[in-house]
Amino acid sequence: VGRTSRYILVYKARRGDEGRRDTVCFTARDGFDVVRLPTTCVTIHVKRCVYCMQEGDTLQSVMRSLALDYNWLRIWSANGNEDGDPETTTVTNPDSLMTQGPQQIINIGSLYYVEEEDTVSGLASLFQTTAKHIISMNPDVEALVNTSRILVPGQEICIIPCSVLPIVPERNTFG
Repeated sequence: VGRTSRYILVYKARRGDEGRRDTVCFTARDGFDVVRLPTTCVTIHVKRCVYCMQEGDTLQSVMRSLALDYNWLRIWSANGNEDGDPETTTVTNPDSLMTQGPQQIINIGSLYYVEEEDTVSGLASLFQTTAKHIISMNPDVEALVNTSRILVPGQEICIIPCSVLPIVPERNTFG
């Protein structure tokens, strides 16, 4: 009767694609161009502030590669409770994360929506982190900072707040 062909298109987001939306269109046709199906378009939205765990990943290795430090507790705190997103994994025990199956999607921080007058340094102070940390989590923000453009109100950025309380020196008591 006829032959069936099947092709699988694979899109793998790279570092720096966070928050990006791309539209990909394709047309199917036979080898002789006799039968041509209508063009179909798909919009791909790369979520911001999530990471797809790969074999061998640990929360510590992910934190080191994405946020430039070893404080894996920051990622665990972003995943310890149900967040309402059926695609992300609730991590109750970080040691059993990879036993839940391959390619678990985890949150790596919190989404923040930029408000009027927000600056990278101001947000770093507010969330007890650094401007370098915010820029490392949002490569597209670095382009704004490097071109002296300000953050856009409503812009979505990923922030990993500090999970360690500052050390408060003890008061000296003199008798």
